[in-house]
This record gives sequence, structure tokens and C-alpha cells, in this order.
Amino acid sequence: MKILTPILFLITAYVLMYLSVIAYYKINNYRVPFRNWVGGWKENVKFKEKLIVSFILQIPLFIFLFYINFILNN
Repeated sequence: MKILTPILFLITAYVLMYLSVIAYYKINNYRVPFRNWVGGWKENVKFKEKLIVSFILQIPLFIFLFYINFILNN
């Protein structure tokens, strides 16, 4: 049960981050860089943009790993 709550947080956080990236692009009238919901990139997306968006999408994983490390050490 201790591990279930962080996993649910991780799934929820990934969904929110993905929707936040799409919302950012739509609000600012940019083209969405994803080809579909799986996360495939469109052909005209530059490497810099891929790198930034990929890093932003990994933030929930970093939080999850720090939290698991904290749980296992206490």
C-alpha cells in the first residue's frame, strides 16, 4: 500500500504534464509537436524543442524517484 500511492501520483502527474504541454501549445497558437497521443514527434519539430519537452515530461519521474528513495530510507 505504501508504494501504490506514489504510483498513482506518477500516473496522474504524467497525464497532467502531457495535457499541460498540449494546452501550452494550443493557448499560444503554436502547432502541437506530437503526432498522436502515444507521443510520436512530428517531422518539423527541432531537436531543441524535443529536448525541452522531453525534460518537462520527465519531472514527475524525478519526483517519484526521490519520494521512493525517501520511503525506502525511512
